[in-house]
Amino acid sequence: MKYIKSLFSILMLLSLCVFTSCEQENEGVIYDANNQGLSFTFNTFEFSAPANNPVISVPVYRAVADEAFTSSITVSTSAPGVTAPSSVSFAAGEQETTIDINLGQELGVGVIATITVTLNEADASVGGVAETEISAYKEYVFESLGMGTFQDNFFFEKVYNVEIQKAQGFERYRVIDPYKEGLTNDDGELGNWIAMGTRCPYIEFWETGEGDLVKFNNYAIGANYQAVASQPIRAYHSSSFAGTVPDFSKKLDGKTYQLAPYYYIDGVGGWNYTEADEVVVITLP
Repeated sequence: MKYIKSLFSILMLLSLCVFTSCEQENEGVIYDANNQGLSFTFNTFEFSAPANNPVISVPVYRAVADEAFTSSITVSTSAPGVTAPSSVSFAAGEQETTIDINLGQELGVGVIATITVTLNEADASVGGVAETEISAYKEYVFESLGMGTFQDNFFFEKVYNVEIQKAQGFERYRVIDPYKEGLTNDDGELGNWIAMGTRCPYIEFWETGEGDLVKFNNYAIGANYQAVASQPIRAYHSSSFAGTVPDFSKKLDGKTYQLAPYYYIDGVGGWNYTEADEVVVITLP
């Protein structure tokens, strides 16, 4: 009987160790009757928020929820313009709430801010997560402007009607699925050495603020070069290659933009149109 009791005690200790380890690893909240048992679920988070309302909400939990409770917190970051509360509050009966952090106006869209939030040690759960590191950034919010036109004079020459979207508050645009119609209709003179590939869902381009210059994201046309492991043909902005100039990717007038890409195939080479007019022409609605 003594042996059985000893064995039972050992097994209980082992299960307690495993439980504690698991809780720390999975970042769960462990009940502590001596305080509120505050905890985050994870020691790292990733958030994004729309640029027109750049607020992220960090969830925090507590084990004791019978009364309303407020606890101090510490929020630190080197990112400019980020604002956060100095405390977190729970209503009576509430076990989960959020710490709302505003990324502000100074932080550039797409720029990642690293934010550390620390709970008050006196109110934190023993074995829980009292500090979390957050990576957060602002997203553009795009809305449809209607139908514009798209023409790639290198591949197809024809003009296609396409949806144009604009980022709210920014001179930044998306041309939605611009190569769909041309590839579907096989309008170009691509030849037998081209196979269909994954085309870009959109081309995103934006005014740089330097005169009439624009930049655009590198994108896949949707056609592959078969001879070298079906490598995709991509269009690159001039900044991707040394010795090229950005002058020909620009705004032509109030509604017309031109892109001058370097069409490139990895391991093969490409066609340098970074110093040519009207290679790709986009007209806004």
